Amino acid sequence: MGIILDRIGMIALGAAIALSTIAMPLAFLGDTTMAGVGVALWGMGTVVQDSLLVAKVASEETRSTAYGVFDTIFGIAWLAGSAGLGILYDHSRFGLVALSIAAQVASAVVFVVSTRSYALQERAGA
Repeated sequence: MGIILDRIGMIALGAAIALSTIAMPLAFLGDTTMAGVGVALWGMGTVVQDSLLVAKVASEETRSTAYGVFDTIFGIAWLAGSAGLGILYDHSRFGLVALSIAAQVASAVVFVVSTRSYALQERAGA
């Protein structure tokens, strides 16, 4: 993924986020094979998020702090989300998938807005 990111830039991050959006329907609503594909797509999204996103956006001087802040917020959100999705799993797998997709789409919107804002700041500073 790092090589792809270096070659095509932020488009690679956007594509990985978009592909990982379909992970939950495949993992929870499909058969065993589709569940495997869903898990693989979820893993791809996690790799991009954990290793590439922060590295691409944070400067080298602030990267360690950025990873710490990101992982702290991510851990808290993961705990809260897992608890909520666990409750939904008991009542409605479709509800679980719908909420997961909604959260992924919301995060994609934040990503796009942040990326554009970052690009505008970079242009203004150049």
